[in-house]
Amino acid sequence: MAYTQLPGPPEDPISDAEANHRYAGRVVYEKVLPVAAFLPIGIRSYWGLLEPTARFVATEGSIEDWSAYVAPPSTSTEEAARRGQKLPMDVATRIFPLLNPSRYRS
Repeated sequence: MAYTQLPGPPEDPISDAEANHRYAGRVVYEKVLPVAAFLPIGIRSYWGLLEPTARFVATEGSIEDWSAYVAPPSTSTEEAARRGQKLPMDVATRIFPLLNPSRYRS
């Protein structure tokens, strides 16, 4: 799998308080991958991921932890990090194997 490492945090401020809290760290990796390889059909339809691919993003936290989110592929990287569905640790570590699983923020 090819990784795309991203530059620092976005330049535009986030106005929504909840999204601001959730997007505390910067996006360090993103991927657009086939959804069926990582998420069961029930989860995909419940989250509204009806397209064959999805945008997966990993964010780095302020205490050297990380988390991962999924959103439709048309969603921007920053919006996926702010409002995407949080991935379970087992899925997140399969998608982002370079990140330390013991530092995943559940």
